[in-house]
Amino acid sequence: MHRKCDITVENIKEDKCKFCGKILPIYVTGQSSVVHIFKWRKEGFCSVNCKNEFNPILCKDVNCGRIIKRKIKRYCGYCSIECFRKNDLELYIKQGLKLPFGYIRGKELKRYGMMYEPTTEDEVIVLFSKIHERLGFTFIKIARKAYPDCICIDKNNNEIKIEFEYNSCSFKSHLGKENECNLVVCWEHDFIECPIKVISLKEFIKNDNIISVFEEC
Repeated sequence: MHRKCDITVENIKEDKCKFCGKILPIYVTGQSSVVHIFKWRKEGFCSVNCKNEFNPILCKDVNCGRIIKRKIKRYCGYCSIECFRKNDLELYIKQGLKLPFGYIRGKELKRYGMMYEPTTEDEVIVLFSKIHERLGFTFIKIARKAYPDCICIDKNNNEIKIEFEYNSCSFKSHLGKENECNLVVCWEHDFIECPIKVISLKEFIKNDNIISVFEEC
């Protein structure tokens, strides 16, 4: 928190903090000629809080505007996870960017046994497993890590091969093998030119209708 400086006690002036007016602190070690000085003292502040209050960093949420007092609380320029979720969470997930502070839950859902909306492919799979019958599938036959992720049986007793993605645009990595898959199940559908059928669970929940899938398959 502090470091050694080649400054004698006699040479140190009793400067005051630019923000609160307190005398800037110093620490004297065993020998009176050796001192430690806070790193903020060179900038004219007695603490990091005074420094942040003097040069405030405001939350990027225009409806919030609170001062971000401590660096540890800066969530990509926002004062809290709530402000970040409201403004930039969907953009980070859509672009596949790594969240700088780990996992973050989605918006509140409280439907179909899910407390929050999916933010990962794994959560899309969990949601699908809870509503697959409403989507027109009678059984989940196989779930696996290999492509495609799942094989389901529809109401006509046909096998439907399914690939799960959070964003449908992630299916681009499988182009060239689309003949091995019948359906993409995703949360966000942003691959309009996708060569195979796509079901967006977000749109399904929004419309709350039973979708009839694949009459032709």
